[in-house]
Amino acid sequence: MNKPTVITKTYAEQAKAKIHDIKEGYQGLRISALPGLHDFVFKFTKKLFPTPSKLLDVAAGSGAMTLRLQNLGHQLTACDYVAENFRLHNTTEFYTVDLNTHFSNVIPDTFDGIIAIEIIEHLENPRHFTRELFLKLNPGGYLILTTPNINNPVSIAFFIRRGYFQWFFDENYSINGHLTPIPPFNLLRCLAETGFECIELNSFGDPFIAVKNWPKMRILANLIQLISTTQKQQQGEIFVLIARKPIS
Repeated sequence: MNKPTVITKTYAEQAKAKIHDIKEGYQGLRISALPGLHDFVFKFTKKLFPTPSKLLDVAAGSGAMTLRLQNLGHQLTACDYVAENFRLHNTTEFYTVDLNTHFSNVIPDTFDGIIAIEIIEHLENPRHFTRELFLKLNPGGYLILTTPNINNPVSIAFFIRRGYFQWFFDENYSINGHLTPIPPFNLLRCLAETGFECIELNSFGDPFIAVKNWPKMRILANLIQLISTTQKQQQGEIFVLIARKPIS
């Protein structure tokens, strides 16, 4: 049987970097996400999770969000495919996992909350991923999940003009490992079929920055935004979703 496609070139290279060489991050740990996204997600964690809560940071990267939540007083477990990129092995329980597999069997505990920032687009099967997350949540627990928002006006304009969604060009595939563009409506279906209750739909980032110096694409994106029925707060560059596992 062929193995799942996992592209980790960028993250393996990041593992070789010295902490003092990292210019943008949290307390010396690299943030592999759109600048400001971790801050945006962190605001939701402060509202959702009383201190201390037992949390799982999925695809934790260097451990920047893990450390931020630990500093707030939470009990963290982390997991990732590229174990050498994680910088908190001495202080944090960590599991090396392929999220395309039944990783719920590898991580023994269940959690009050799960953070899954910018990872579902790297996987082959979104429904399998949400089912595995569901198994790792305690009843009443919350999932915070983010992914590139292919439904934003600029992304739709890119698709019309070039046949690719924003963040899913060839270089995003071969370098960043972005395999699976997921429309928000399909992500909601995945979660509902799994058993989650969606609590909040939001987005982060200004997609128009990408077309600031591209007049024709900017005009097209503006026209799409004008006729779109999508709520403005869901038209950002990154889709941000909060879901809950029902108590019963």
